[in-house]
Amino acid sequence: METSEQIVRKAFELYKNYGVHSVTMNDIANSLGMSKKTIYVHFGSKDALVETVITQQVEENRSLLVSQKGTLKTAIGSLIADLKNVANFFRKLNPGILFGLEKYHPDAFSILTEYINGFAYKVIENDIQLGIKQGLFRENVDLYIIIHFLLKNLQSIFVPDIDIGGSHIKATVLNERGILQMDYKIVPTPSPANPENIVNAVKTLARSFQEFDMISVGFPGYVKRGVIQTAPNLGTDFWKNYDLTKKIEAELGKPARIVNDADMQGLGVVSGKGLEMVVTLGTGFGTALLLDGVLLPHLELSRHPISNGRDYDEYIGAKALETEGLPRWNKRIKKVLKILKEVINYDYLYIGGGNSDKLHFKLDKNIKIVFNEDGIKGGSRLWVKDDVRHQITSGSSVFPASCN
Repeated sequence: METSEQIVRKAFELYKNYGVHSVTMNDIANSLGMSKKTIYVHFGSKDALVETVITQQVEENRSLLVSQKGTLKTAIGSLIADLKNVANFFRKLNPGILFGLEKYHPDAFSILTEYINGFAYKVIENDIQLGIKQGLFRENVDLYIIIHFLLKNLQSIFVPDIDIGGSHIKATVLNERGILQMDYKIVPTPSPANPENIVNAVKTLARSFQEFDMISVGFPGYVKRGVIQTAPNLGTDFWKNYDLTKKIEAELGKPARIVNDADMQGLGVVSGKGLEMVVTLGTGFGTALLLDGVLLPHLELSRHPISNGRDYDEYIGAKALETEGLPRWNKRIKKVLKILKEVINYDYLYIGGGNSDKLHFKLDKNIKIVFNEDGIKGGSRLWVKDDVRHQITSGSSVFPASCN
């Protein structure tokens, strides 16, 4: 394989996993074991490389549609096959790529849109016109509206959102806008909550999914580039250095991104303005920090001592609520919120989790109670947002060292 082809293929692989904007020329060079100078010999700029990558994907899809022309006898067969091929084309270009092209590489985005609105449009139009001639479709259909409707639907992305908790594992499927495509499915968290049992539970939930494109998982512990570091409520001894991303991808056959569960909810609920914090009150105490809507490095504040050697999980977790009672637990929560206000100095604080509805005192004006459905968009935003800072706690462990 020629060097330029190697570069293009590796670039597309990284763009799919991490988004166009997040991947630098140096990242691609490191992944290929070559110098950045070598890449610039073949491609004078990142724009030139991105345009070549997109052009190659467009031409591969064009060739596929051309090779298929005339191989099926009926217009309906041709239409279904062509729509499937265009749909697969969009699935290869996940939301992170599309978002990055539109925002940072307009010339490459134009190559894509011109292909869809030009050649692909014409292929679908020919299928429908053939169907009219064969008496399969009505003659008075508005081709423009129908074709644009079909092409728009093909651009929809479906993302399973899986939330692994200390007591339950729940899952649903979202589209690229974070809208529920099915009701939540829930199974109890298995005991022992080791990787094998958790992954089997996830596989059980996945049987209820229809077609999907990528996977988002919220995990109750510290996650570093898809690898579990701690799992205080599941058993860190089970999970230390376990590559959950790699395992989920192998079992479900789609790319996956794993983040801390509070980080996932944070992506879904914040306004995207200023320094915002999300805390979850459930089995344990979860936290997330975001600046202008972008995840900051995850801090396991729950493991920090707060009182007489007890950490936050022990001080205000579900067990503390049960043993101390509601009034005393509320008093502790007030103390914690005071500490967070002074230490973090957030612009806005969101409180979620199963025990958030048990707060019985007046909250500051910049504090809001949120519910699980409020944070549902986090699963899709994990893919749509194209920014390297989102990858600090997610993404495959093989990502180039320069983005650590």
